[in-house]
Amino acid sequence: MNFETIKKLSHGKIEDEKISYICDYTKAMLDKDEIENEDLAPILYIHKYLFGLDDAGKFTHIVVDEAQDFSEFKLYLLKEIVKGDSITIVGDVAQGIYSYRGIKSWDDLNNHVLNGKATYKMLKKSYRSTVEIMEYANSVIDKSKNKSIVKAEPIMRHGDVPEIVRIRDYDELIHDILNNLQDDELTTAIICKTDEMTKKIYESLKKDIDDITLINDKTELYKGRKIVIPSYLSKGLEFDRVIIPDADSYNDTELELKLFYVAITRPLHKLKLYYMNLYN
Repeated sequence: MNFETIKKLSHGKIEDEKISYICDYTKAMLDKDEIENEDLAPILYIHKYLFGLDDAGKFTHIVVDEAQDFSEFKLYLLKEIVKGDSITIVGDVAQGIYSYRGIKSWDDLNNHVLNGKATYKMLKKSYRSTVEIMEYANSVIDKSKNKSIVKAEPIMRHGDVPEIVRIRDYDELIHDILNNLQDDELTTAIICKTDEMTKKIYESLKKDIDDITLINDKTELYKGRKIVIPSYLSKGLEFDRVIIPDADSYNDTELELKLFYVAITRPLHKLKLYYMNLYN
């Protein structure tokens, strides 16, 4: 990766410090024979136009789940490697936690990538959470500036109203969480905003709870009914109960609203949130 080449092609729009970082980081990745996920689509695009793609190498049909976290470019290339544009795309814009690359509007995707020919079906019903949890979750997503987001409609299953608790300090937080988890058969996820908070909570709880597991991006399998997990890894999972120990750490930016929304829509029955400082 050549500094001068990038500087020339960027036409002064990228600072020298950032160009140096890009060069050094890319060289380090290539030395390990690794590439970034974001580079896969451009590499396939270059390969397609240098060497072509014959029909023998194309798929009959492709299903894309969690499509809101794909870029339009990736979905365009997937369309190019399937026969007859036979592709099913499924996702929820409200759970798009990779805002810098994800889909913000299904209409834009249809018009820009699928030539306006896609059959579009809206599925609004939420079969996971209770009415009370989804009403709270929808009040959060209402704060989003993306007005193309369609709010979920819960099935008529009622339960407890989400419990929001103010605590004085970290010790009180751990004490109260432990009280919630003792002699309890509910599957429970303690969902934290960051990896750092996830590790801190886990270290504080594992001394008193034998069957608690720390989940990170290297975890392949976990046992037990209780886990501590960062919010960005919780998408697609569900639990009887979810505990949010740091509700006041989220702000109202688009990314953090969606991270918070993902976390609070994981429970089937019970949701408990803690805050220490300002909570809105």
